[in-house]
Amino acid sequence: SCMKRKLLPLFLILHADVSLRYNKCVNPNTHHDFMNGNGVVNLFASYMIVGKVQGHGFGNYLVPFPAAYYFAAFTGREILIYDNSPLGVICNLIECGFRSITTLSLNSSKWDIPVRSALDVNYFDFQKHMEEKTNITAQFVADYSLTPKSDWWAWYPQARECVKNISGCVIGDVMCSERFALQSLLVGPFKRNLTTDELHRLESVPNFILNNLTTTLRNKLPKIDIGIHLRSQLTSFELSSLSNMTAIKSDTDKLLNSSHTASILHSIDTKIKQILSEIPKSRDFCYVFVASDNEHLKHTLVTLLSKNPTLKVMFLNTNGGILHVKNLQRQSLFSENEGIVDLFLDWYLLSLSNSLIAWRKGSSLSSFAYSAQRISGDLARSDVRTRSGIGTLGYLLGTDRRGRLKFDYFWSYPVVEDI
Repeated sequence: SCMKRKLLPLFLILHADVSLRYNKCVNPNTHHDFMNGNGVVNLFASYMIVGKVQGHGFGNYLVPFPAAYYFAAFTGREILIYDNSPLGVICNLIECGFRSITTLSLNSSKWDIPVRSALDVNYFDFQKHMEEKTNITAQFVADYSLTPKSDWWAWYPQARECVKNISGCVIGDVMCSERFALQSLLVGPFKRNLTTDELHRLESVPNFILNNLTTTLRNKLPKIDIGIHLRSQLTSFELSSLSNMTAIKSDTDKLLNSSHTASILHSIDTKIKQILSEIPKSRDFCYVFVASDNEHLKHTLVTLLSKNPTLKVMFLNTNGGILHVKNLQRQSLFSENEGIVDLFLDWYLLSLSNSLIAWRKGSSLSSFAYSAQRISGDLARSDVRTRSGIGTLGYLLGTDRRGRLKFDYFWSYPVVEDI
């Protein structure tokens, strides 16, 4: 099979029946009053901060979120969004399902010190707490994970039951639980209308999507047929500033003139034709959205795909490029303050794709594309082969052991009872 399955760690299997510290099963968007009516800090309120770790891209905050979400549920914590982060900035743009940290400061300044001194935790700490190897009692904890570990709870029977009760997913269905957690975070719709300039940058995006951005929940928006994400990850571009345009142009020219790049774009074009051949013909054309961290690479693919009269090719025309960078200030400067909106629109439209094709330099899967694929779908039992529950089927373009280009499905978790 070409489908890669992420194997759960052996030590979780060995410790599946250990005594668990399992206190609560509470939806993490349940609000906790930080102060009581007398202005005294409520020590029974506890919180999980997401987005506090600094210096990472948007996708890096999304892929570990489901792991933190369910630890918060198991321990009765409310999730709070760290304001000064890509995730916090995005939640100023669209409706999110959780409060920001600053909401705690409305009636008191006493929140600042415990937030700044929040205990950093990740999925290893979650496991150790559940297995009574440590006891996480801090009022404020902050998730600093950067990698997906959505299955960390899957071998604990009580935890599986809690996830089922909160999410409505089949018991042990990790991917369904991911969808539920991510959809609880990035709910939509947009909080404001797109400006004239922002609308002008959206090329060929149909009105049936644009007209619903500010009125419709993200998971209720109309779907598009295929999304494509190209992650060139050029070093000069990652470290972009207005002073190194020469280096960016040189690296981009090498990328565009490479025979390997030509093969990549040809492979994507061929994959699109294969996908379209399997779609029932209900109209004369299909919608394809192209996103990339490199404008020149994106336009090269757009030009190639536009030769196909059955495709409506959509993309964002940006000032300076969409930067998948780790620094919000540098992104705003380089993109004339458009970067964060364009970055998120790229992600948002990719998440509406029925099929998502992703390529990243080095053959690994970009967290940007991964999270856009993972959020999409419903609460039906997950099955990649039949697409049950899966809203977006992901195809990763990589290489085999001989260096030949090939497609694999995005890796997936099995339902626990199927193992």
